[in-house]
Amino acid sequence: MSQSQDEQMEIHWGSIFKDLRKSAAILILAAIIGLLGAFSATTFLYRPHYSSSVTFVAEMKNSTSVYAGLSNATRLAAIFQDVMNSDILAQKAAEYMGEEEFPGTIETKIIDSTNLFVVTVSAEDPKVSFDGIQAIVEVYPQVSDNLFENAVMRVISVPKAPDEPANPQNLLRNMALGMIGMLVVCGGVIVLLSVFRDTIKSERNIRRKLDTGLFGSVIHEKKKVKNRKTSLLLNQTTISMPFRQSFQRIRLKLEYVARKKGYKVFMVTSAGENEGKSTVAANIALSLAQKGKSVLLMDADLRKPAVVKVFDKQKEFNGKEFGEYLLGKLPLEEVLTYDSHLKMYLLMGTMAYQESPEMLSSKAMMDVLSMARKELDYVIIDTAPMLLTADAETLAAYVDASLLVIREDVIRTKDLNDLIIILHRSNSELLGCIYNDASKVSADRASIREYRGYSENRTAEA
Repeated sequence: MSQSQDEQMEIHWGSIFKDLRKSAAILILAAIIGLLGAFSATTFLYRPHYSSSVTFVAEMKNSTSVYAGLSNATRLAAIFQDVMNSDILAQKAAEYMGEEEFPGTIETKIIDSTNLFVVTVSAEDPKVSFDGIQAIVEVYPQVSDNLFENAVMRVISVPKAPDEPANPQNLLRNMALGMIGMLVVCGGVIVLLSVFRDTIKSERNIRRKLDTGLFGSVIHEKKKVKNRKTSLLLNQTTISMPFRQSFQRIRLKLEYVARKKGYKVFMVTSAGENEGKSTVAANIALSLAQKGKSVLLMDADLRKPAVVKVFDKQKEFNGKEFGEYLLGKLPLEEVLTYDSHLKMYLLMGTMAYQESPEMLSSKAMMDVLSMARKELDYVIIDTAPMLLTADAETLAAYVDASLLVIREDVIRTKDLNDLIIILHRSNSELLGCIYNDASKVSADRASIREYRGYSENRTAEA
């Protein structure tokens, strides 16, 4: 699917803030590096400079006031400024000090709208600075008197020896600036990477970037239980209403598709790990079971089974592995269990099998699917991630339809579209994707009309 430049540049502030939170350790490290760098630079590269100044007035000879003939005198000040900046004056001052070159820098500045100007000598040694300005005071008549007959420069302030640097060392300020600078640079890089990362960050991205539709969205739910490893399930009392409504909408659409097309077996897969695929499959099954449907939840992720962990049944699991049935080592009656609390049938396991593609296409798998189609209303199958194994691709040939779980801002769009092409080419129908852990779920009027239509169709068919 082609993407325009403005689509790729779409900014999602939620993803940016999430990336900044995830990169908190990096930002702290960058701040420390900036702080230490500024400390080192300030400490080891700092060179103090001392300045000593004298103020001159430029005036016409025989003038009785400093400001007499100010207009002409101001122009004279500019001319005298050039004299003070000349190499001739610097050389004469150096000779007066007994040096070959003047051991400092001379700077001249006119005071605005006056005939006054300030001459400053700067050097790394305060004594050199003071001696330099005194030398200029002594030798300037040798230059100015020979150049101007009707004008004169006169010293109106006595130079003083500097007792502190003109560029004081501000260690705290420099350290703060270094820390802030590194935070800005590092944070800017993180923001740019977030903006240009081509992943799915919104429902709008799904409609624009993917070669399939949006089947449903699951709003982000913050865990409110002490055990952070516990999955978010609809049978928990702490689950919020928006989270429940997310799966209610998905269940309504699934029921509509099942009635309209006669589907019973649905595969739930994802591109990578940690996208919430197993939790989504479990909650779809729970939602259907809570409405009185006969449901089988099958853990067909034979590489890394997760349904046992999702329902937190590790301790009470009887060890009757679904994989052992597929290998012909156990009968179906021993591995198929009915959980009266969950009100659904379960096929689970804990063992990992390397020969999983062969097991999923075995006669035993066909038999259990055939039985489930006859005896049950729905079969929800949790499969392995498609980027890691070919298990889901194998199983797609035997199910009625599939759903692709996409967690917000995780997998690259290109990889998702490659997997969508594979699912489209299978013998089953790809119903669309489930946008999981969404920071924002739309509730526009079109969606409301859509779900209302499912309800009306259901009433009419009944």
